[in-house]
Amino acid sequence: MTDAAIGKRLGRSKVGVVIRRLKFGIHKLTPPVPWALDEDSMLRDLYGAVDTIFLAAMLTRPPEALRARAFYLNLRMRKAWSQEEDEILWAHYPCTPVPVFACLLPRRTDRNIYHRADVLGIERGHAYVLSTWDQRHHAYPPELRSLIRLHHNVQRKLQDVEAKH
Repeated sequence: MTDAAIGKRLGRSKVGVVIRRLKFGIHKLTPPVPWALDEDSMLRDLYGAVDTIFLAAMLTRPPEALRARAFYLNLRMRKAWSQEEDEILWAHYPCTPVPVFACLLPRRTDRNIYHRADVLGIERGHAYVLSTWDQRHHAYPPELRSLIRLHHNVQRKLQDVEAKH
């Protein structure tokens, strides 16, 4: 369907339809690309564990499409915490940076972990609190540090693009 036909149906001008389409990030009037099995698999593994915008960039899909597909696949970011997950928190949270042991808690974001630790009343150990940011930062594996840098660069570029529009 052309922009003019859409405008006629909605009682809008062609220019108004084009402006609204670009505002929503729809740059081409093409049918949606079907989801591949490997994309569904990656979405099941990483949804909720990594930032949605970052995952959308990895899959070259808009974040809205990602959320819609996650809803279709019945993926939820929230699920009840198990006793085993709570034990991992009690063992690691007081003395270890969250990103280092977060891999032990699949489908849990850092924010989920901080919130659950607060609910359980787990506090950081004295030695951890006294350590400097630099020491904690270098405790991360190099792959994670590079991934964090990449994530921050993507966020900055997205903010630049949003500021221009």
